[in-house]
Amino acid sequence: MSAAMMSVCVAKTVDVGGRTLEIPAPEGFVELTEDMSALYAATKKIVDSDNDTLAYYIPSEMADAAKAGEFVPAVKYFVLKAQGNTKFVTMGNSEFASLAAGVKSANQMVTDELKMVLGDSFDPAAVVELKGIAVLPPHRETETTLANSMLIRQTALGGKGEGQVMSATKTYANIGGKVMLLAAYGAEQDSEWTRTAVGAWTDAVLAGNPNPPVGDSSGGSLKEEADGVGFKSAVIGAIVGALVVFVFSSLKSRRKA
Repeated sequence: MSAAMMSVCVAKTVDVGGRTLEIPAPEGFVELTEDMSALYAATKKIVDSDNDTLAYYIPSEMADAAKAGEFVPAVKYFVLKAQGNTKFVTMGNSEFASLAAGVKSANQMVTDELKMVLGDSFDPAAVVELKGIAVLPPHRETETTLANSMLIRQTALGGKGEGQVMSATKTYANIGGKVMLLAAYGAEQDSEWTRTAVGAWTDAVLAGNPNPPVGDSSGGSLKEEADGVGFKSAVIGAIVGALVVFVFSSLKSRRKA
């Protein structure tokens, strides 16, 4: 049976700070695996020091060619990450709300910085051409999720060169008390697809795992129990701080170009 004909809903079991989560593949996509050697090797060159990258997913129709050793960059793809600072922390709904508020504040800082340069008009296409990244306001906010889209100049998965303008939607999701990052990437014109596709994937992941604690969490790791609220506050600050560094470094690098 070809990889393209295999079920795309096979769940991947991941361990995040001692907690087992079940992650189904996005519909119509398969996990990028070691036997897809050329494209898989290319992803190993992608460095994210703030998050643990757990899986990439490519269109199912690309799987057989990838296993045959063909190297074709994927324009549409998904990424699953665990937020590195939270692996050993259990996040309740109220703590996730604090994280979401911090992420929104960081995004607003970026928007304000851009308006100082460009004025009040905010044309995402123009911003990404000038700065390399345009972060849009959140379009999904729930007790367990925060999602926003962006335009960003980068290469397709496995691609080379300066890159192209691509759409992306990234969702912070509190999966069973663990902060996960689920993202979909596509071509510039695929912005709506990235929102819809990652939204459906997020819903499937949430449905297949236990709910996070209501209110403040309890019964977490030894480190969490020892340090309590202060440790969690520091973790939330670290996540938001990493986001600010990432976005502003993108802006500054574009400004120097």
